[in-house]
Amino acid sequence: MNSRNSSNLSTRRNNSQLTLGQKLLKLIGMIVIMLFLTTGLAACGSNQAKSQKDKASSDSSVTSRTKSSNAYQNLTKSKAKQVKKADDAVSKSVHVAIVVKKNSDKKVNNPTIRAIKSIKEIKGTDKNTKLIRKSYMAIVGVVKSPSLINMQTARSYIGQVNDSLLAKKMNNKYKKKMARIVAANTSMDESEVLNKTKPLSNKKLKAAQEKAEQEKLASSQNTNQTNSPQANSSTASSAQPTTAQEMNFSQIQQGDYESLLGTWQEAAVSVNRQDGTGSHWDVPQGDTLTVSKDKLVNGTLSLQGNILNDGTNNNDVVFSQTNGYLTAGLADESVAINYSIYFYPKGISMSDFDKNIPTTVDNSKNRIIIWTSNNSYTEVFQSTTN
Repeated sequence: MNSRNSSNLSTRRNNSQLTLGQKLLKLIGMIVIMLFLTTGLAACGSNQAKSQKDKASSDSSVTSRTKSSNAYQNLTKSKAKQVKKADDAVSKSVHVAIVVKKNSDKKVNNPTIRAIKSIKEIKGTDKNTKLIRKSYMAIVGVVKSPSLINMQTARSYIGQVNDSLLAKKMNNKYKKKMARIVAANTSMDESEVLNKTKPLSNKKLKAAQEKAEQEKLASSQNTNQTNSPQANSSTASSAQPTTAQEMNFSQIQQGDYESLLGTWQEAAVSVNRQDGTGSHWDVPQGDTLTVSKDKLVNGTLSLQGNILNDGTNNNDVVFSQTNGYLTAGLADESVAINYSIYFYPKGISMSDFDKNIPTTVDNSKNRIIIWTSNNSYTEVFQSTTN
């Protein structure tokens, strides 16, 4: 009996020890598993944090690039919309000019007209807005009349835009395209055009414009003399000196009217009497146009620099040059009554202004046309000194 009890006790003790060993092994196994899980979770968390950090850095970089690439970010929302619309219209005009290469083509004229209209819709009288309008108008000037001086004018105006982001965009977008247009209409290659049209300061640009104008006039006079029946006469030039002055467009755009000084006489008027028959030319009404060195005056209307006063309000004007004549139009055409002043040098036909110009208007004289949207009233003044 004692022997049996002793044997049973020994068996239970062995069983107890075995159970304890198993429990210990199980506990060690659980600890190992927990260590693996903890290490794995920590690594996962580290990777996730790194991923989130990389994503945040990437998002920040994209945001930064997007912000820096937005050339309109310094403009108000409405101004940015107006400038972008003008930029799109000017870009199309430039593209078409490059494609067709002939500026007299209607495919160029139509986009150019829309571009000018869009530029004039950029509202604002602050210096930066004026420079933006001026720059885009100068780019269109290259499309309409490709020349080194017109391209240099455009690049100089762009360089003066206060908004550096927008100025950089305009320069990068149009510099080479303008060079292509000018090169296609001259004997120079694009690199030579770019080299000869580097931006200038206002003072140097004015001097360059005057020099180009003088060279153009000299060339025109030489052509006229060559084509004249009296070209071979030794006394033709010296016996009949002229006192007539040529219109200096660069000076006019700067508010200097010295080339317009003299007596101006009304040659014809046109008016729409709202009777369903449109505008009709009529005999002169005896109105006057007075020109001083820095001001043009026609009744209550006056032009001084880039400001046109209609007798009540001062209005900004923008200049454009087409087919040999200069136009001063209101920057904001949404006004109740619109105005435009056209400067036609002698020898430049007015056929694109109106096909039925009366015979009292003499194309051999300098002419100034004043138009208002009020009944489309138009006055043609011509110089009596030539």
